[in-house]
Amino acid sequence: MKYVISWFERPQGSPIEYENAQKRILEVFGQWKAPGNFKIESGAGTC
Repeated sequence: MKYVISWFERPQGSPIEYENAQKRILEVFGQWKAPGNFKIESGAGTC
């Protein structure tokens, strides 16, 4: 099974709203556990 994790940040609103969004991202993805046979086949990043 393959997984894709992707999101796009929309830096709008107040600094507090942005900080709360960052906390929410950590809350959601921080609970994810990789399966025992998990393997990264490729990666991509943009700046």
